[in-house]
Amino acid sequence: MAMPIPNVSSLYQRLHSGSEGGLEFARCAKLLLSAHYDRLGKHFVAESDASGDYRKLDAYLRDISSVPELITGFQFKFFPAALKPSHRKELESGILQAITANPTMTEYILFTPEEFMKEGQEWWGQLKRKYEKKSTVTCNGVPVHFTRSLTHWSHTKIIELSLREEYIGHRYFPELFPGTVGSFKLDYAGIDCFNSNWTPSQKQKNAYFQIFGNKNQGLMSDPLFDFQFTNSTAEIFLLRAIEIHIERITHTIKGISAEYLLKSIGSIECMIDFDKENNVFDLKDPIKFKNYEPLRFNVQLKEFTKRAPGNGVTLKFLFDFGKYTILSESVYLNF
Repeated sequence: MAMPIPNVSSLYQRLHSGSEGGLEFARCAKLLLSAHYDRLGKHFVAESDASGDYRKLDAYLRDISSVPELITGFQFKFFPAALKPSHRKELESGILQAITANPTMTEYILFTPEEFMKEGQEWWGQLKRKYEKKSTVTCNGVPVHFTRSLTHWSHTKIIELSLREEYIGHRYFPELFPGTVGSFKLDYAGIDCFNSNWTPSQKQKNAYFQIFGNKNQGLMSDPLFDFQFTNSTAEIFLLRAIEIHIERITHTIKGISAEYLLKSIGSIECMIDFDKENNVFDLKDPIKFKNYEPLRFNVQLKEFTKRAPGNGVTLKFLFDFGKYTILSESVYLNF
């Protein structure tokens, strides 16, 4: 039976008031968003407190896989649910300045610690109607059309991100993670798209395909998997072996190929034998997962595309901790 999520107070109620609370709120938001987008393989940039903002933005998200010039902008404001007239004036002024300074911004996300009250929500709706407009910018000589959107994230989004990024969330909302409950889990499994020439499919979950081109030269051609675990228990776990299970090999008709982050501790190289359904790789030196700490590492499938009998492979990973095993979801690779 799933445990209910407790009703917790907002960061506006938990942090110090004034500028001190505002700085801490911004730091918390940056940590959560950095970890969240790092999982997704997206380029999130948050300026330091000392350097100030970036073109009237506290942070931004750049889509390096398609049109690098297009960004999503973030603004962090430590305001309560009941907005004062001065708050509304400051917020609208900030939106206008950010839009003016960033003509290629496709989305403006306002991040506050609390949900707006009814009047504030109605006021925000008016701002959306006023500033959400169609726009066209020229990127590398090519016109790009988009509709700019305004989004408000607050307490609900903070709780969602805190539950996903447990090693950050438990510092601000310890009651969400009772010490007697604890969990040891695989938080993320996917391809490291920054260091290999693989990109996620936009149509299929847990699917990746290999890409080629000048901008991808120098990147690793082998599938480089990124695994992130969280241990919120008092127990220490040792990873002793990794088993890779090949579920399916397919052939498809293909055309001509055209600031707080969880750092990886390194890569484990695995050479798949496609004549075997299960490939087990025993670790000479087990990886130690400390209690109450996250851990991240990579698994590189050596010469994978050269040795594969087809051009599509579905597989999953099993992590053997002796008395405890963790199984990933299935992942489809197309090349």
